Amino acid sequence: LAAAAASAARIPLAAGDAWLACLPLFHIGGLSIFWRCFAAGAAVRLHEGFDAAAVWADIATGRATHVSLVPAMLARLLDVSRDASPPATLACALIGGAALSRPLWRRARDAGWPLYVSYGMSETAAQVATLPPTDDWQEGLVGAPLPGMEIAVGDDGRIRVRGPQLMLGYLAPPANGSAAPASGEKPERSGAFPAGIEAPFDDGWLRTGDLGRVDAAGRLRVLGRGDDVLVSGGENIHPLEIESRLAACPGVADVAVTATPDPVWGDLVAALVVGSAAPAAVDAWCRAHLPAKLRPRQVIAVAALPRNALGKLERRRLPE
Repeated sequence: LAAAAASAARIPLAAGDAWLACLPLFHIGGLSIFWRCFAAGAAVRLHEGFDAAAVWADIATGRATHVSLVPAMLARLLDVSRDASPPATLACALIGGAALSRPLWRRARDAGWPLYVSYGMSETAAQVATLPPTDDWQEGLVGAPLPGMEIAVGDDGRIRVRGPQLMLGYLAPPANGSAAPASGEKPERSGAFPAGIEAPFDDGWLRTGDLGRVDAAGRLRVLGRGDDVLVSGGENIHPLEIESRLAACPGVADVAVTATPDPVWGDLVAALVVGSAAPAAVDAWCRAHLPAKLRPRQVIAVAALPRNALGKLERRRLPE
């Protein structure tokens, strides 16, 4: 209920609206569509999986006022529509689940998509910060926290969140063998948790695995996962920073950055590239456009990148 109310304060939703659901329902981004629409009296237009042509047909004919997408889905919709503008009936395209690149944002903005860039997680019942459409956007910017939620960045650079959308805790095996709490029990976050519930909070704050910064206007910028940081030549490098820049390289349709162990560099940075650009051309572009510390030492052409059902990169598989 808290998540639905906070979302509606940032993204208007009312009876008569229809939110197109094409994300997996086992993912918080797909599941959250239902409680937003239940609270508002809006309709859910449910698709069985993501078919870009079918989703675009519903949007183009005015049968969807809202849609939730990951960036890879947005790119496919731009492809099948040939960068056509969606009709005015589409009030919101909520983007989350993975990092949005500036070239893709610019392409969608030029086509007139009403992009709401968001940040959230299962632990916060989906979106916890959202940026309404803007003409001045930078990679990682996800806007101010939703009403009732607080966001801070700790000394370790990790994002912390607090507020009524936060979960009770993680389900863990009971240490004493007793059962998990019965349905209807509502343990307080500040007190003792029943057997089977593990409370990962510090004074009500949940420490996430994501790195970020909060600007002077109170807007959050997500820098990437803390455990994805590479150390190459003594420099801390986040793959997302390189990937967002490489997305602008001509002929690069998709890209992921990883590393292999090296006795000299520590992490030898490698770029895995999908598209028509040859590795030598990508390497030359990097030398011309990237600072030395961000230049991949290897560029490898691949047919596709490992992604899960939601389109997120499976980074642990990249070194293979």
